[in-house]
Parts: sequence; C-alpha cells; structure tokens
Amino acid sequence: MVSLRDFSLSPATADVALHQQLRHATTLDELALRAREAPGLLDRLLQRGLASGKVIAVYSNLVDTTIRRALELAFVGRPDLPMEAFTWIALGSNGRREAVLSSDVDSAVAFVDGTTDEQMAAYRAVFATVDVTLANAGLTSDKHGVSARSAAMSRTHTQWREAAHHWLLDPAEDKGAIMTSLLVDGRPIYGDPGLAAISTIFRDLREHPLTMRLLLIDALARRATLRSAREAPWRRSAHFDIKGHALLPWSTSPGGPVSPPAPPRCRP
Repeated sequence: MVSLRDFSLSPATADVALHQQLRHATTLDELALRAREAPGLLDRLLQRGLASGKVIAVYSNLVDTTIRRALELAFVGRPDLPMEAFTWIALGSNGRREAVLSSDVDSAVAFVDGTTDEQMAAYRAVFATVDVTLANAGLTSDKHGVSARSAAMSRTHTQWREAAHHWLLDPAEDKGAIMTSLLVDGRPIYGDPGLAAISTIFRDLREHPLTMRLLLIDALARRATLRSAREAPWRRSAHFDIKGHALLPWSTSPGGPVSPPAPPRCRP
C-alpha cells in the first residue's frame, strides 16, 4: 500500500509542481522568481519528515533544472550561437548532488573542437547572463571565478585534455592540484553527457602521487580544535552558517576557521 504521505515525501515527486514551473518559465525574470520558492519547499519537506539527505537530493535536482532553463532562455534569439556546441558541467557540491542553500554554483563548459576564440568569447557573454539570473534566483556564483563565464573554465575538449595532462604531470604549476580537485567531480547537466565527461580525464589520478599528496594536504588543511560544542561559534551569534559552522572544522581563534597553510614542497 502506498499512502498520500509516501507520495508527497518521495524525492521523485515532492517537487514536481515547482519543477514544472521552472521548466515552463517564459522569461529569465520569471525563472528567477519561481526558483526563489525552493527554500520554502525544502522547509515544508523537512517539516513533513523527509530525511535531510533526500531533501538535498530534491534541491540538487531543482538547481539542475533552473540552470538548464536559464541556458535555454538566455540563448533565445541567438541562432549564431548553437547550443549543440557546448556541454555545461556542474562542479563542486552541485556536481556531487550535495548542494545546500548556501552552496556556490560552480560550473565549467566544454566546447566542441573547432570553436574559435571569438565564438567562445561570445558564448561566455551569454553565460554571464545565466550567472546573473541564477544570482537573482538566490543561487550564488563562486567568488573566485569558477564559472563557465571565465576563460579558465570554458575550453574546447582538446584544450581540457591538454590542460588536464599538464596538471597531472605538474600539479604545483598553474594551480594544477586545485583545478584537478574542481574537475574530478564534474557532472554534465546540459549537452552531450558522453561528450564532456571531464572526470574521465582524471581516471588515472591515483597513478600521480604528487597530485594525490597535494590534494590530501588541502583536504587536511583545516583542523578542528573545539573541545566541546559549548565552544562553538554559533552559540555566540544569532546567525548560523551551516557550511562554516557545521561542515568545516572551526578554530577557537577570533579569526574563525583556520586558514589552510601553504602546501609544503613535495617530491614525487
């Protein structure tokens, strides 16, 4: 037997109405307005008893739908820029389907080989419009430029492969380890999913010990120093940031989170 409650709390059906509204938005402004209903939906799902992991899955799907529709609307009236020429890749927490309301929308794009520099520049201008729409929808972009609108994050397939090969051979050069950590979780959400699976470029990552060591150093850079939850920073503040206060280890120093130390010089 399946009850109405079971149906309403299923991650596959709980957000059907909002998904439909996002898919059928006719303007970028309407899309942003509809997307701002997501936090309220998540709150209702939690109140009804849906597990937090499933609520995160619902939200990740909503973010994907919002990005896809923003791309479709942004390219209306641009026949000179065919959408078949690129694949949009979600990175970071959204790429892992672990997005929460405070997560940045990290992204990259892989263009088909043969796309000229001038064409890529024109595409990036449209991608900037997509970022503005996402910001209006309450979805923040990465402050460090991890966005398809930047030249570093939008390249042809051949350029991505050449860059990845260079990063694996020399991870300390040109932010190779950082770029690897960003792209290894890449998930295509628009375009040909088999054409730009950037993560497959790093399938032999474990065969590069220097890169693995730098990634490990970065992962362990922050160390938890709190002895008790009574020392937690949110007990002294009216604001609670789930990412900064709960997901990242905190220091008792006035400066808040411990800043990652400079990576030591490593030998292969």
